[in-house]
Amino acid sequence: MTGGLSAYGLLLAGVLVLAQCSPQHVRQEERSPRELMSQIADIETARIQPEIEKAAGDIKAGPEPKAIIMEHLRLALLYSHYRNPSPDYPRALKELDQYLLLVPDGAGTSEVRDRHALLKEINRLGGESETLNDTIKQLKKEAARLGKENKSIREKLSQLEALDIEFEKKRKQVR
Repeated sequence: MTGGLSAYGLLLAGVLVLAQCSPQHVRQEERSPRELMSQIADIETARIQPEIEKAAGDIKAGPEPKAIIMEHLRLALLYSHYRNPSPDYPRALKELDQYLLLVPDGAGTSEVRDRHALLKEINRLGGESETLNDTIKQLKKEAARLGKENKSIREKLSQLEALDIEFEKKRKQVR
């Protein structure tokens, strides 16, 4: 019976050791970009800002290079997340640039490179949008100025027409 108890004890110890090695205990920096993207995809809106702050803090603390690399990706994903109430696409692009600079080529980054291309396009279009908005504001000011000028010209034309009618009346009286 003593041998049976020690066998159960060894079995229990083995199970505990294996439980520590299960995938749910994989450290953040050992996850693939695809796993991290999948994890962040379903994040709740209320958790985005605290997660951004945590990731930014982890980068500043700089625990180890692999962890920092993945935190740049994590920040990029959080800044550009569709549930983020105030997405920061330029910052997401900056973090993704940093990630791509640090990650070895071909390390499962095709999805990341796709997102990088999309963020570049979003930022380019955002810049164009700002330029167009500025142009619209200028055109609205110009339209308002031209509207005032048009009103003034119409008033002067109306006055000239009134004068013309008066002159015509006087001319008829002189004959």
